[in-house]
Amino acid sequence: MSSVPLSKILKGLNIIRWMGPDVELRSISDHSQQVRPGGLFIALQGTAQTGSYFAAEAVSRGASAVVFVDPEICGDTDALSPATRVWVDGGRQAVSRMAAAFYGYPGERLKVLGVTGTNGKTTISFLLRYLLERAGHSTGLIGTVRYCVGRRSIPSKQTTPGPVTLQRLLSDMEKEGQRWVVLEASSHALDQGRVAHIGFEAGIFSNLTQDHLDYHKNFETYYRAKRRLFELLVQGGLAVINVDDPYGARLGQSLRRTRPDLRIVRVSVQGGEADCGVRGASFDASGTQGEFFWSRGCEPIRTQLVGEFNLSNLALSVAALIHSGVHAKELFQALPDFAGAPGRLERISTGQGVEIYVDYAHTPDALERVLETLRPLCRESLRVVFGCGGDRDRKKRPVMGEIADRLADAVYVTSDNPRSEDPGTIMEEILQGTRGRSRCVGIPDRYQAIRRAYAESKPGDWIVVAGKGHEAFQLMGNVTHSFDDRQVLRAIIREFETRTGVKGTAAVTADPDVERVKA
Repeated sequence: MSSVPLSKILKGLNIIRWMGPDVELRSISDHSQQVRPGGLFIALQGTAQTGSYFAAEAVSRGASAVVFVDPEICGDTDALSPATRVWVDGGRQAVSRMAAAFYGYPGERLKVLGVTGTNGKTTISFLLRYLLERAGHSTGLIGTVRYCVGRRSIPSKQTTPGPVTLQRLLSDMEKEGQRWVVLEASSHALDQGRVAHIGFEAGIFSNLTQDHLDYHKNFETYYRAKRRLFELLVQGGLAVINVDDPYGARLGQSLRRTRPDLRIVRVSVQGGEADCGVRGASFDASGTQGEFFWSRGCEPIRTQLVGEFNLSNLALSVAALIHSGVHAKELFQALPDFAGAPGRLERISTGQGVEIYVDYAHTPDALERVLETLRPLCRESLRVVFGCGGDRDRKKRPVMGEIADRLADAVYVTSDNPRSEDPGTIMEEILQGTRGRSRCVGIPDRYQAIRRAYAESKPGDWIVVAGKGHEAFQLMGNVTHSFDDRQVLRAIIREFETRTGVKGTAAVTADPDVERVKA
């Protein structure tokens, strides 16, 4: 990449102090260990206590300039010489602007579709990309599971990466000829300004339910963070909103007042007043069928996706693309072949009549929707294995326990990503919502919890392993362990097949030493 003058990168920012010459920069980074010779290092506000240390490390790696994004961060100017040092005001918003300027504002030339909401973002994003690709449009993806750049598929570390990584990905997508980009916009990213300086062509709102209140503190600030996506839409942009959700209905009404330039499309699958949606839906274990309606008429649809919540995801996706100019006929023809997103009601085959689904449901609303969807389809017992993440919103734990107890026949509470918390404490808080019923057990070891659920199953039973979905790891303390629910299930199924000689057999006595924890 050609070099960019520091003065161009800092244009429009509030510069507090500048020490050293204007320099040409060949790279940009906000991580000192990723700095390359001739690059710019951005010292974030989060490193205020040790800003000098990280800046000095960056200079030792060849940084030509260091920009401190907060006047309070004080670097040792002698130690940082001969690098140019600049102090600017603006925090993380300033980082987004610098990153966009360095890469030439690629987000203003791409057709970026932003997806936000508590649940459904990943399914909507994967469906949008799938439909666009089927319609002949090369499409980039940035989201919870992976980043798709050209033919590369990069495992995701964050739903929405930091601004430097984000702008680099957009730049790479543009170079690869991908004119469309689907981007999951998390509430954290919106609140921290990571997605600033991107010209969003469309914003899609799925819903707002309990999650991340450890960060946002209350629903109002959580809602306002989500709403920021629609403040970033380009003039005349498209807002596609699920008005079955009360916060969605509120958002639509608010945007009519504050952004009269936007094209607002209301979507409903529950019979509400809307511009488009799905009606006459019916569900079975193989999928969903119904009728999609919009201003130009109606079209029968068939999809492998199961449940009303997935029907809403589908309706939002189709509405967004139809109103973005994609031919409706191509969309409806492609829908039946979409098998879903990784770890979102992903079916694990057993071959012996025990249906198993792995789902990312880690919020009360998501867990309730999954269990409510599968409950009427299950002929025998519905079993659920789940936990809650440590160092996160504790209020949702007993709520999720109550939901599982109410909708499932057997509940196996276990570890999710306990992080720095004691797994037993997390389980006890979940089990408080189950009223101490004997069919709700606590098993700290996630492998053993999944194994026991399978061991106790019989033909006709359904098992839901919830909370981690596509994740291939488990965070315990400061250690990241390899753990993929889908691989674990397949290994357990093979184990029981080997022990019994019967393909897919369950109904084998579980380990007697599995620990039970009572609330």
